[in-house]
Amino acid sequence: MNTRAPELGQLTVSVFSAGGAFPLEGATVVITGNDADNRDIRHLRISDLSGRTEPVFLPAPSAVLSQTPGNRRPYATYNLEVSKDGYFPYSVSNLPVFSGIISIQPVPLIPLPSYDAENAFPRDVNSITQSEPNL
Repeated sequence: MNTRAPELGQLTVSVFSAGGAFPLEGATVVITGNDADNRDIRHLRISDLSGRTEPVFLPAPSAVLSQTPGNRRPYATYNLEVSKDGYFPYSVSNLPVFSGIISIQPVPLIPLPSYDAENAFPRDVNSITQSEPNL
């Protein structure tokens, strides 16, 4: 019987829009186990001002397994669900996490289209009124 504590990998999620130019604060990130031995794992994080979550430390098989052929895979897999009001949800299945490795998972969220029935086909030119600069 192996009484050693499980080894851990680290996962941080980076949530953004506009091709990475706009970090998204307040996105909900749910991480769940995907393997038979980690299905009971569930973590919830919220992205901060920089669009990143606090790190999550997740159990993963020993890195030693990658040094010998024929061993089981040297990583654990997890599922990731990311959501934020006004954006399409995003999910990742079978996200690999390796022991002793810091992973950053980028998550590009796409804004939901807005639909305003009264203005779907504007009949006038849109105008913007700017105030004069205070010199």
